[in-house]
Amino acid sequence: VAFGVGSVAIVGLPPLNGFVSEWIAVQGLLRGAQSPGFLALVVLGIAGLGLIGALALVCFSRVAGGVFLGQPRGRKFLVRDDWGLVAPMIPLLALCLVVGSYPAIAVRPASAVVQTILGATGPQTGDAAAILQGALPALGAVAALLAGMVTLIWYLRRRTGRFHDPAVSLTWGCAYAQPGTRMQYTASSFSAPVLRAFGSIAAPVVELDATSLATDPEDRVLDGLVLPLWERARAVAGALRPLQEGRVTRYLQYMVLTVLILLGALFAAIVRQP
Repeated sequence: VAFGVGSVAIVGLPPLNGFVSEWIAVQGLLRGAQSPGFLALVVLGIAGLGLIGALALVCFSRVAGGVFLGQPRGRKFLVRDDWGLVAPMIPLLALCLVVGSYPAIAVRPASAVVQTILGATGPQTGDAAAILQGALPALGAVAALLAGMVTLIWYLRRRTGRFHDPAVSLTWGCAYAQPGTRMQYTASSFSAPVLRAFGSIAAPVVELDATSLATDPEDRVLDGLVLPLWERARAVAGALRPLQEGRVTRYLQYMVLTVLILLGALFAAIVRQP
């Protein structure tokens, strides 16, 4: 439950704190649209927020499915029933609910910090802060209404017995006579259709032969840009490492050479003066 609430919060859905932050970001972009020359940037920013929210939804649906659904594939995947691992999540869950239901508790101090940094004397800053804080009660009311609806639905389902004695049956495995745990969907299989929608930029790598099928989402940025740059930086650092592993006499030679170079530069500057 705590992981589910945290996932909904980070995706930016109401009635949790993530929705409050998304709403503030959108309001800031809309305020920026009133300035000339920033309309294209505002449209791009709002579209980017929508895309990020949709991808975050897919991401945490994949994580929740890979962690909590299906059957364990071995003893090392069994869950540790340790309250010490669960207890720290409870205060975080409560904070998500409190900030989502009463956003002023977090937005007003943050707004005061922003006004201090940007300066509260300008009329635009004051008007934006007033509009933002004026909408917080309505935002909290909507969040509280949604939370009440979720609680009511959960209570009614529990009263009607929907949560008791669920029907258990094997998942249909394409008429395979002996389904096993290795036939179930993995996290990579879950996200493969979404990745294919982006074409060759994010399409997963498929390894197929007569006995196995494996998909591996490839990180183009990490594998194609970050890691090669890191390898080159590490090679340069390795080449420069002898400079700091020499003897004391060599360090003294470096210092003398540096002083001579600086003196030469100073002498050249004096000579060039009229």
